[in-house]
Amino acid sequence: ELIKRLEATTEPDRALDAEIWMTLYPEWRDYPRDDRDDIAWITPLGRSYMSSRYTSSIDDAMTLIPDGLMVSMTIGHGNASVNVKTGSILDPKTKEWPGYGLPAIAICIAALKAKQDHDQPIQNS
Repeated sequence: ELIKRLEATTEPDRALDAEIWMTLYPEWRDYPRDDRDDIAWITPLGRSYMSSRYTSSIDDAMTLIPDGLMVSMTIGHGNASVNVKTGSILDPKTKEWPGYGLPAIAICIAALKAKQDHDQPIQNS
């Protein structure tokens, strides 16, 4: 499963980026891969698109957070502890989904857990 592979990785991984992309946009599975780059696809109009850099870019990883959820992050010694949550820690009804690892990867883990649990579409800006 994708989340387990993200939890096991210790460095950014373009293959995982592509897998996240295909989770967001399953219709891309039908497009041919670009021969120059295995993480790029060719559209029917002949344009080449690459997946976002979710596992290496905090900005790209943050686009995975479902609308309406909050994020808290603590970074120390190169790793991050991330929680995606439905509300304040003071609200006993708040649900949280954790992620741990390199900052962008930790965000990916927590965001995908939240999406999986809530079955909310991930908004990709």
